[in-house]
Amino acid sequence: MDEVGGVKKACIYGLGSQAVVYENIGSSPASTTQSKDGDFDALVKEYVHEMKEEMKHEMIEEFREEMKHEMQLEMQEQVDKILQERLPMLIAGLPKQPHGTLPSGTPH
Repeated sequence: MDEVGGVKKACIYGLGSQAVVYENIGSSPASTTQSKDGDFDALVKEYVHEMKEEMKHEMIEEFREEMKHEMQLEMQEQVDKILQERLPMLIAGLPKQPHGTLPSGTPH
């Protein structure tokens, strides 16, 4: 039977030899649990923050690509509209060839 401060086989056992057993006495399990929970909460918050940042950057890139595509389509529509409006005027302004004559440099 081991008793604190007792004698066994000519060895004296004091509080120091039992310190390992009593190491966590005085610290409540709640405080160590809170510490671990705090660490876990901090890690989760950091992970969530990183994920938000990554998603934000991905969404910004997707938005840029979508806007670029929409602008290209709009520009092409404007160019097509201008060409359709001005093409008849450009054609009307071309010199007319008399019927029966071939343009110069065309083989007979």
